Amino acid sequence: MTDASPFGIPTIALGEGGPDVAAAIGDACRDVGFFQITDHGVNAAIIDRRAHGRRPSCAR
Repeated sequence: MTDASPFGIPTIALGEGGPDVAAAIGDACRDVGFFQITDHGVNAAIIDRRAHGRRPSCAR
């Protein structure tokens, strides 16, 4: 887990998986209350649509 400067938001990379990731998520929730996830495998276009208030194509 690293901090995303300048705000100190914990950033957790899911790509490696394993108990270290689970521990990092637990630490972030306990110490800060939220976190940012990277290496999650979600298509960037889907994230962009959600960030701009548009529904994904599978939504009804």
